[in-house]
Amino acid sequence: MNLELTIVVDMFPTTLRAIAVSITLMIGRSGAVVGNVVFPYLLAAGCLPPFLMVGSILLMSTLLTVLLPNTDMKALE
Repeated sequence: MNLELTIVVDMFPTTLRAIAVSITLMIGRSGAVVGNVVFPYLLAAGCLPPFLMVGSILLMSTLLTVLLPNTDMKALE
């Protein structure tokens, strides 16, 4: 979680930083609640659906990190 917040703080200008951090935290907490509600239903359906859910979320997260801009040694605008 700290890595995501560091990236958000680095990417957004000062005027939008507080809103961006708040939205990031809200989405993370909402995802935790949804995961805690959905996971027992997936376990009731069998052993494979929870593995598929966790694997697909991991794959989507990996693909989304490819879209992050490369800011090494560049001044942010």
